[in-house]
Amino acid sequence: MLFYRTFFLSFLFILLSVVPSLAQKKDSLARQNQLVKKDSITENGKTKIQIEKSDDLIAIKNNKEGYLNKLVGDVQVRSDDIIMTCDSAYINDTENKLKAFGNVEIFKGGTTSAKANYVEYSGNTAQAVMKDNVQIFDKGSQLITDDLVYNLKSKIGIYTNGGQLISDGTTVSSDYGKYNGRSKQSYFRDNVFITSTETDIESKELTYNTDSKDIVFLDQSTIYGKDAVIETKRGKYNETTGIAIFSERTNVENSEQIIKADKIKYNQKTGSGSARGRVIIIDKKEHTILYTEAANYNKETGYGIAIGEVRYVDTVQRMEMLANRVEYNEYNKFLVASENPLLITVTDNDSVFIASDTMVAVRSIDVDKISARMALDNKSTYKLLYQKQPEAVDDKKVIVCDKNVKVYGDSMQAVCDSLVYMQADSMFRLYKKPVVWSSNQQAEGDTIFLYMTNNKVQKTELRTNSFIINDTQYPKMYNQIKGKDIDAFFENNEIQNAIVTGNAESIYYATNDEDQFIGLNKAEGAKIKMLFKEKQVKRIIFYTQPKGAFYPMEKIPESDRFLEGFKWKDALRPKSRAELRRP
Repeated sequence: MLFYRTFFLSFLFILLSVVPSLAQKKDSLARQNQLVKKDSITENGKTKIQIEKSDDLIAIKNNKEGYLNKLVGDVQVRSDDIIMTCDSAYINDTENKLKAFGNVEIFKGGTTSAKANYVEYSGNTAQAVMKDNVQIFDKGSQLITDDLVYNLKSKIGIYTNGGQLISDGTTVSSDYGKYNGRSKQSYFRDNVFITSTETDIESKELTYNTDSKDIVFLDQSTIYGKDAVIETKRGKYNETTGIAIFSERTNVENSEQIIKADKIKYNQKTGSGSARGRVIIIDKKEHTILYTEAANYNKETGYGIAIGEVRYVDTVQRMEMLANRVEYNEYNKFLVASENPLLITVTDNDSVFIASDTMVAVRSIDVDKISARMALDNKSTYKLLYQKQPEAVDDKKVIVCDKNVKVYGDSMQAVCDSLVYMQADSMFRLYKKPVVWSSNQQAEGDTIFLYMTNNKVQKTELRTNSFIINDTQYPKMYNQIKGKDIDAFFENNEIQNAIVTGNAESIYYATNDEDQFIGLNKAEGAKIKMLFKEKQVKRIIFYTQPKGAFYPMEKIPESDRFLEGFKWKDALRPKSRAELRRP
C-alpha cells in the first residue's frame, strides 16, 4: 500500500513539473512574434531558425539528432527574411536545420516564393532540399519539378530528375537544370525542349535568360520556327528580336531554301541574314546551288550578294557560274557575276567555258531594260533591275557576258566583246569583233549567231563583213569564203557546207581523186555555196554568173592566195580552260 502511494506522488510531481514547461513553450511562441531581426543572428553570424507560430509544439529526444522541436498545425517559422509555413515540421536547434511536411510554402523578401510537399532547410546556408510538386515563383518566372536543391540566398536551384521553367509564355523543360534567380541565366541539358508562340526548340544543352530572352546553344540543337528550321551546335538566339547568331556549322531550311555555313547571322522575323565559311545555299524552287565563302541576304528587297570563291550551279539547265563576286535579286531572278567570272554549260560529252569581265543572268522579258540602261549611261551596273519586279510566267534565262569575252570548248572556241546566251533556244549571239573557231575553221563577222546542240555547233550565222577561213594544214594554203552574210552548217564538229550571199568571194584549193592539191580556184558572185568533206572544200556552186580563175599549184600568184581582209587569228584562240581566267 505504501508502495503505490509513493509511486502516485512521484508521478504527480513529474506531471506538475512538465505542464509549466509546455506552457512556457507556448508563451515563447507568442513572444517570438515580437522578435526583431537582430535577435535571430547567432554569435557565429549564422541565421537562426525562429518559430513564429504553431498549434502544438512537442520536444522530442532523438538519438541521432539530439532534441528536436516538433511543430504541428498552422506552422510558421522565420530565418532572417525567409518565412516558411507548413502543416508540420521538425526543428533541430543545435544544427539549425528544419524538416517541413505538407503544403510547404516559402516567402523571401516579397519577390520570391516557393511551394513543395517536403522541404529540408539549413538556416546556416539557406539551402533547401525540396521534394514532391516543387514550384519556385520569381518575378514572373515559375520553376516546376519534383526534386530540387535550392538556395534561398543565392536563388540558385538545381534539379536532376526533370523539371521545367515557365516565363512569359515560354516553357523550358529538361532532365537537368540549374536555375539562377539573380542573373536570370539558367542552364539546361539532356532532352531540353523549349516551346513558345514563335518557336519550338530541341537541344542537348543550352542556357536561357528569362530577362533578355537570350538562348545560348552549347550542343546539338534544332529550332522550329514559323518559316524556318535551324540546326546548329553552338550559337545564340533571342526570342524577342528573332535574331540568331551561330558560330559552328549550321543548317537553316525554309520552304524555298536551305542554307549551310560555318557561321550564320539570321533574323527569323525579317528572313534576312548573312553567312560565312563554306556557305551552301540551295534554292528548292529554282533548283540552284550557290557555294561561296561569304553571303548576305535581304528578304525585304530580295537582294543577296556572295563574295569569295563563288560557284553557282543550275541543276536543271546544267550550267555553272564561277566568280569572286555574285549579286542576286530573288524577286526578278536577276544575277550579276563580276571579278573573274566563268560560265560553264555542261553536257554528257562536252562542256563549254565562257569568261568575261561581267556576266548577267536575267529573264528574257528584262533584256530590254539592260539595253536601255547601257544606252543611258554606258555603265554595266544594271541598277534598274535591282528594283522589285512582278512575277513573270517566263522563267527562261538570258545570259549576257560583257567585255573581253572568251569561249572554250572541245568543239568550239571564240572571242568577242559581248555575248548573249539564250536558254530558250540554246543560241549564242556574239557581238563586237567576234571570232569563232571550230576544228580547223575560223569564222568572223560583225555579229555571229551560234546554234548549239549538246554544246556542239550545228549552225553558224555570220552577219555583215563575214569571213570563213579553212586551214588546209599546209603553209599559206587557206580555203576562204567572204561576203555580206554567211550561213555555215556543221555535223560532228565539222563544217559540211556554207552559203554566202552578198558580194560573195571565195578561194579554195582543188584536189584530184587521190586528194592531192592540183590548184587554186578563185571566184566571186552574188551568191555561192561551198561543200566540204573531211574539213576540205570539195565542191563550189555558183547561183549567178560567176567571175573567177583557176591557177595550177606551181603558178599561183602570191597576190591571189588571200582575199582582202584575210587574217588568221589563231593567237587569239583560247587553247585551254586555264587560259580563260588569266588576268
